[in-house]
Amino acid sequence: MDRSELRQFLRQQLEDDTAREFSQLDDSVNLREGLGIDSVDLVTLIVHTQSHLKIEVPSAELEKVTTMGDLLDVLQSRLAGAAGKAA
Repeated sequence: MDRSELRQFLRQQLEDDTAREFSQLDDSVNLREGLGIDSVDLVTLIVHTQSHLKIEVPSAELEKVTTMGDLLDVLQSRLAGAAGKAA
């Protein structure tokens, strides 16, 4: 899954979880302040994403995530690691 597809997945998941529309999800947008999602929304997003993508993201990595770009970087890193293990 490339970055664009991953961003679209996150957007759809956020919209499904919060019943709100998110039109602006560029890398610099702050997840909490820019999108107005709270910690419960973020945890729900991460749980659904991990389940869907069949990856696990350690809490220590998630603590550093503040922007959409940060989240995409972490998820892409985990996906690359999962693909490497599967090969």
